[in-house]
This record gives sequence, C-alpha cells and structure tokens, in this order.
Amino acid sequence: MSRRLSVPAAFARLLLHFNGWVAADMLNAGLRRNHVRLYRDGALVSPAEIIDAGLYVRAEVEADGRWCCSIEAPRAAMRVAVISADEDTVRVRLPPEPLWEVEADDVTALLPTPPPPRGRKRGEWAEEITRHLERIGLNRARELEISRALSSNCVGALRDKNIEPPKDPKAIRRVIRAFLDAGERGEIPG
Repeated sequence: MSRRLSVPAAFARLLLHFNGWVAADMLNAGLRRNHVRLYRDGALVSPAEIIDAGLYVRAEVEADGRWCCSIEAPRAAMRVAVISADEDTVRVRLPPEPLWEVEADDVTALLPTPPPPRGRKRGEWAEEITRHLERIGLNRARELEISRALSSNCVGALRDKNIEPPKDPKAIRRVIRAFLDAGERGEIPG
C-alpha cells in the first residue's frame, strides 16, 4: 500500500517547485483526470464523485504571506443529525470535517523531473582525449591524423564515454597537436 499525504502536505510538497496557484491547478487537474487519487476518511473518492460534488483544491494566501489550501465541495450534500426541534429552532449536530488525503506517489509524479545526466564535467574532455590517444598509440594516431580522421575518432571516443565534446573543433585539434608534438620530442613512446 502506498503512503498517503494530507492535501495540505501534498500542496506543501508542490510549493517547493511551483507557486500556490500553479500547485492548486496541478492538484485539481490530477484529481479530475484521476492521476491523483483522493481519499475521504480513508475511502477512495471516485472521479465521478469529485465531479458531481464539485470537489476542488482551493489555494489562498494568508495574511502573513504563507500559502494554504483546502478541499472545497460546493455541491456536496451534507447529512446532519437532528438533536432537537421546536417551532422556531432546529438543533443539529454537524459531522466532523473529513480527512482528505492523496497518494504520495501521485503527488511525486506531478513534480518536475530532473534533466537527464549529461555525462561528466565539460573540463574532462581534454584528459579523456589524451587517454584515448595514449590507448591507440602514437603510430595509430599519426596514421589517423594523416587521413584526417583523428578528430572524428576522438569525438567518437568522447561520446562513447558520455562526455560532451567541446563546441570549438579547434580545441580538440590543440589537444591532438600537443600529443603529436610530445611524440615528436620523444616524450611518448612510439
């Protein structure tokens, strides 16, 4: 069984990402479309009941600037117990306010999803190209350089590692050139 939140607690979770009007609209849209399941005193309220009773989340700003919300039911019928009646007065006992809850997972589904990971930090591409060139070796790097395929080979190696290549192709050329120059000086074994 999923965990449930009171409607004000669900509203508060949405307030961390949206303003109060948007949070209330999101809850209302979820209730109408049955994406957010509503419970009254532990019993599931059907979408038809929500529409028939005109149930909606009402958001408002309190005097101190904080947001609050409540479930409003303008067309809901209320049954009351008659305690006593005389010619002028009828005394009734009002039922307690219902406990309104929603599924926590339903509210989580309304939250914005984080962007997908974009790989490693941008600054790592130069080190990864150098490691790639060391893996393929100086002679193979020279062959690919002569055939003008070394830059695209390095970009492919970056993408294989889920690293965003630099936007400027000359930046990759500078790293390649530094590697080949180090090989010419004998700093890298052939």
